[in-house]
Amino acid sequence: MLQKLVPDIVNYAVELSIPPNTYIFEAGEEKKGIFYIRRGGVAIFHKNKYQKEILTHFVGKGYTIGINCIEAPTHTNSAKTIAPTTVLSISTQTVEHLMAVNIQFRFFILQEACKQIQQLELKFMQNQFQKKSEMLEILFKDLCHLLDEETLQSPISLPISEICDKLEIPIQLFQKFLKELVLKDCIEQRGEMIVFKKTHFFSAQKHTHEI
Repeated sequence: MLQKLVPDIVNYAVELSIPPNTYIFEAGEEKKGIFYIRRGGVAIFHKNKYQKEILTHFVGKGYTIGINCIEAPTHTNSAKTIAPTTVLSISTQTVEHLMAVNIQFRFFILQEACKQIQQLELKFMQNQFQKKSEMLEILFKDLCHLLDEETLQSPISLPISEICDKLEIPIQLFQKFLKELVLKDCIEQRGEMIVFKKTHFFSAQKHTHEI
């Protein structure tokens, strides 16, 4: 979508290759701009009412992050890579310039910001009524079906302790959930890491986001 609105968008952006387990930005820090994911995967975290950082969902290829704070001076959430990730980084100054000279681009950015905020509010509402096991299943589906095929050619690993902490899920419940997936040969457990083997097991419809 961005490519259609701004055909030479790559000329305004800087391509970054980011290793796994690296923050692209953190909540509260001065906003850096927006980031379009070309490859890889990112975990999105938000702070709850107790100011504790909670893992809410995963995003992958074709998704633009940082948009929801476009009108704010700081980032309102945190984004951390879960695999080797390549992004197009478009600085705040460039975004503001494009919004000033390109009405369609400005409309797209504001529309995406509203959409992402609505999706977050819906997810928080759903989490209030979901069982912990259901939250785990949804997160695994998000991960497996938002990552691009190139990224999924190699195993994707996530630290178990971090997931349990961010989701406020007891380690015993998570281990039970993992055991079922191991028995179905969908994942392999290596100590505190999870390696996905059969991503097609998670049968949610794959989402796509165009640039």
